[in-house]
This record gives sequence, structure tokens and C-alpha cells, in this order.
Amino acid sequence: EPGDRLSPKGMKGSRKVKAIFIDEKIPVAMRDRWPLVTDDSGTMLWIPGVRRSGIAQPSRHTKRVMMLRFHQSGDVWEDV
Repeated sequence: EPGDRLSPKGMKGSRKVKAIFIDEKIPVAMRDRWPLVTDDSGTMLWIPGVRRSGIAQPSRHTKRVMMLRFHQSGDVWEDV
């Protein structure tokens, strides 16, 4: 969505997803199809193949994790 933001790991504050895509040279034609992982409240957690959020990082107190894996084949993303 326009204005979506990610708080990149190791960085203070947040950045617009659009700006991250531009910095990482993700082609405009692929941006609408790029997977974005959020929590149930819509907080951006991960842009696969690009950047992780510093939010919700596992710690020694973490009891459960969910593993997601994506594979890019050309301009198509698939969950594996």
C-alpha cells in the first residue's frame, strides 16, 4: 500500500517500502508482486530477498518461531 514502512534491522526509525525498493534497484514492474510479510496488525516484518525488520527479532526468551521461505523464479515468487 502507498506509504507502507519498514523499520530495518540495525537502523533507527523507519523507511518507506518504495524507497527501499528504489535503493535496492527492484524493477517497478516487479514491486506490486513482491511478497511483503507483516504481523496480524499490519506491521511490516520482512521484505524477502531485500530487508528484515528489527521488530520481533528472536531472543533467548523466544519460545516459538515460524519459518517462511520464498523462492524467486524470474519475476514470480513462490513459497517453498
